[in-house]
Amino acid sequence: MKNSGNTILITGGSSGFGREYARAWHDAGNTVIVAARSADELEETAKGRENLHAMPLDVADAAAVEQFAKEIVERFPDLNIVMNNAGIMPYEDITGARDLSDAEKVIAINVLGPIRLTDALIDHLKAQDDAVLINVTSGLAYVPMPKAATYSATKAAVRAKSHAGGNSGRARQGFPVCREGWHGERESGHAGEAVGPINSSGFRSSANEKGRASIAEARPFYLIEAGSQAMPGSSRSPAIVFIDF
Repeated sequence: MKNSGNTILITGGSSGFGREYARAWHDAGNTVIVAARSADELEETAKGRENLHAMPLDVADAAAVEQFAKEIVERFPDLNIVMNNAGIMPYEDITGARDLSDAEKVIAINVLGPIRLTDALIDHLKAQDDAVLINVTSGLAYVPMPKAATYSATKAAVRAKSHAGGNSGRARQGFPVCREGWHGERESGHAGEAVGPINSSGFRSSANEKGRASIAEARPFYLIEAGSQAMPGSSRSPAIVFIDF
């Protein structure tokens, strides 16, 4: 993955990790498009950055995803990187019968969203040089949280799909690394530019859908240049990277 000269789409770009990655990649010399449901918050992400563009999108709406894919390819024909970052994490009580509407919404956004968007853009990405597909997962894919059981399950699903799309069932994992070693230096030689601090509710409550909670002394994250393996079938297929937050 080259550091500059890319055209990058980031879903969930209105707050949290998506917003900070968008700004950092823009400042590194890339054209960045952020997508989310809130037009106002997207504009705040893009404010003051000439090559950071806002395009509203609800990834849970299948028809909207299809139309969005057509529009973004028309507006940004050099699009070569897609980061599936949009997601929600409401708490739930799975110990008794309940209204499943929230759980269904989590699945629609966190799983069907990236599946649909990837499907709508995969043929375009296969025709691009230096194409990369980035799927944001979570440590909860490994160790699920009972009060966020559906969210944990969706992140396990996204991680499994990333592996399935990789060469011979293997995708390359990228690591966001902070100074304090929150994720740890799990691979040597992965360094980049500081992103943080990141204003994301995940560090405090892991349950604020909009990511609006303020974080005291938020840890600075670093972008990494992650190598990855191409999808089977073509050397021009996009590389697949998954990142566990």
